[in-house]
Amino acid sequence: MYTGCIGAWVVTETLKMSCTTEASCSRCLCKDSIITELLKPVLNWLHNDVPSSEVTMLHVADIFSAMASWESGRQVLLYGEKGEKFKINRLAAIHAISNFAKKALDSSEFSTQPSPAVTGAFLFVCRQFYSTSEGLLVLQPYGLHHYVANAWRVASRDAAQSDTPTPNMEVNKITTDEGDGEPYEDTLAWEQTLIDNLLNFASTPKGLLLLQQTGAINEAVAYMYTRYAKKLQVSKTEKFGYGTMVTQVAATAPGIVALQSTGFVKTLINGLWTILECGPDDRPLLRPAPPPMQPNDRASSKFFTSLMNLLSAFPAVYEVLAEKELENKESYTFREVPDTIIGLLDRLVMVNTRSKVHSLFNEEQSQVFGLRLLSVMTCCLDTLLLLECQYKIWDMLLQGQEHNKTTDGDGFIVDMLSIERNHILVRSYVIGGPSERRLPCRDLEKASDDPYPWPLFASFPVPKEYTTTISRPSAIKQDTDLSKLLSKSQSSTPSAANSKEWLQKCQTAYCKVMSIRHESVTNRVITDLLDKVITHTLMVPQNEIFPLKPCKVTDSALKGQKLTDLQMLGIKMVIRYGQHLKLISNSSDATENLTLLLKKCRYYFRTQQRSMDSEIRCLQGDYTGHDWFVSTVFLLMAGNRDKAWSFLHNFSSVLASGYLWMPRLHASVSLCQQCFY
Repeated sequence: MYTGCIGAWVVTETLKMSCTTEASCSRCLCKDSIITELLKPVLNWLHNDVPSSEVTMLHVADIFSAMASWESGRQVLLYGEKGEKFKINRLAAIHAISNFAKKALDSSEFSTQPSPAVTGAFLFVCRQFYSTSEGLLVLQPYGLHHYVANAWRVASRDAAQSDTPTPNMEVNKITTDEGDGEPYEDTLAWEQTLIDNLLNFASTPKGLLLLQQTGAINEAVAYMYTRYAKKLQVSKTEKFGYGTMVTQVAATAPGIVALQSTGFVKTLINGLWTILECGPDDRPLLRPAPPPMQPNDRASSKFFTSLMNLLSAFPAVYEVLAEKELENKESYTFREVPDTIIGLLDRLVMVNTRSKVHSLFNEEQSQVFGLRLLSVMTCCLDTLLLLECQYKIWDMLLQGQEHNKTTDGDGFIVDMLSIERNHILVRSYVIGGPSERRLPCRDLEKASDDPYPWPLFASFPVPKEYTTTISRPSAIKQDTDLSKLLSKSQSSTPSAANSKEWLQKCQTAYCKVMSIRHESVTNRVITDLLDKVITHTLMVPQNEIFPLKPCKVTDSALKGQKLTDLQMLGIKMVIRYGQHLKLISNSSDATENLTLLLKKCRYYFRTQQRSMDSEIRCLQGDYTGHDWFVSTVFLLMAGNRDKAWSFLHNFSSVLASGYLWMPRLHASVSLCQQCFY
């Protein structure tokens, strides 16, 4: 037996050495014949309930894990040697591996149950696949997330019922109350293995949803926090930390709630405050440190990135900040350290009182850090609207610029704070692309008589130097392949037979004209294009995914409804942008039309929504953000409400609306209940 074990170890190490590079792995191991031989003990146990030795199973799992660390290895395990990508092949190795792992986690499937070591080894192979979107697509039907969660709950219960180790117990023989159970350390290790594999479902957005459905997201995030705090890598084959996974989790409302409950946010903010306001021994400095050469130095950049990742998604920001007020105390002491996101914004971002300024030891560096964080947050327009509605950030920034005026009141003092405030004001007030606005730089021009040529201001509107002149496209009709195709379609009746061909021709013509003569695509062409495309799309029966229901509501009934302050502020921003692009001439009429259009879309979606009883704020009631898709279509239709509604109503029935139109699937009855956390 000893010789056999040595021989198996030698063969295993030899095959693993073949996986040291992707090229050698592809040439030596990515063969159906080799994989079939490796799968024999797995299939024998799986189908015939004939167990193999633990050593054999561990060696097989180790080889599969080494193969799965390369793209070529994952592909052959997912689809077979000659299989097509994204085409399910039931004979591929991953199906046998996943099925074995699933049954091994269920204690009632095998007469001889695999050991935790064997189960964990094959579960780790599965994890290398379900931590990617492509692999999860193949493995999702097996429901591994439920099996792992159930097994973890059992292990957690067993660990809780085990005796706590004491010095009087014999080392390595600590048992449960029955006296014959597994050692305490083994039970605890198995519990951590399961929660670690469960956590790795959070590597993809779909996997994160599956993790939320198990009801164990708080425990998984708590485990992640302990690993993150120790700066441990994710696994032996994944040489990165938990930062990416933290970003993935924080992008959802339940994820940010779990991160807050584990103490991750508090620890992050305390660490940041230590860097900005305290010395290396976490005590207030007796004298200011030398000013850094950059606004965010190397020590604080890591915390800046972490906070930026936490607050990059609007659902998470809304969950953390909605309906919460700033403290705005009359006085702060140096020992008061914020431990929440709202507290951090109060002390570093919304520095609008002298008491807040005096509470900062490194005043300029800390405020610049807060302004840089605000600049990143306001890149999301919904977050910008929320911050403006609740905290009036524009007034705060303008007030700061007013205080930075020179004594004669004719100029401004140019420093790091005034430059940063100016950048945020322009970026957030003048929306659009690089051809529609000019953003001021954050650096001074050293070799110049005027080191900062951008004008500072303390009231809206922004100076004309920050906007560009938009010229209306020529009214002269320009013949292109796209315009000819649209003109020809007006004289023909669309049918299911020719609609697919027409859509393909339209796609080709549109791509061609946008790459060669994009200036010829006027708003009139866009309006005609959208109308024809949605008409032909609905002629193909399989394109209508969601039911197209009539919407019978009068304008008088819509006028009696109210939009949120966030949505009303969004309307003002959209109308201002439309006027800048010269798509809207009368702002009052356009404001009323867009308001009614938004209300009508909300009324229409309410008839297709389920009643949600959730503690998550963004699921309570209507969609919390502004409907930017409706606003965009309204501008494309040059403010014509009827044309915009006609397109939106038809578009709401096609699959693309679920991806492009955020409120479309909010609490929708078209989604299963499990999709709502």
